[in-house]
Amino acid sequence: MLTYQQAKDIEDALGPQQAGPLLAVLQDLDRKIEDQKNAVKADLLLELATKADIANLRTEIAEVRTELKGDIANLRTELKGDIAELRTEIAFLNGKIDTEVARLAGELKSIRLWMKLLVAIGILGMTFFSPTTIKLLEMLK
Repeated sequence: MLTYQQAKDIEDALGPQQAGPLLAVLQDLDRKIEDQKNAVKADLLLELATKADIANLRTEIAEVRTELKGDIANLRTELKGDIAELRTEIAFLNGKIDTEVARLAGELKSIRLWMKLLVAIGILGMTFFSPTTIKLLEMLK
């Protein structure tokens, strides 16, 4: 934009009649430049983030962080509860397994005893009903 002094200097150098159209063109050019500056500024304001936009974004990020922290705390609590339930269930199952192992050990002892008894009866049966045993017994008489 031309100052008053610059316009007066041009008028003094060229004369009032020749300086008039030049000054009008320069003023028109200044107005067009100012209009383009304002248009570019308006476009930039639409395209670029303002301080208010950044402040809003920071607020939203803080809200999301707070929400995430709450969700993570809830998940931790749920996970701890689930782990405690699993430990209780595992302890219960270990007790059942121990009981079942003890029962099976008792049954195996019983089966071993019966097997020994059957083997002894088999040996006695074969011994007493064998012709050789009968001859030996007859010889002892």
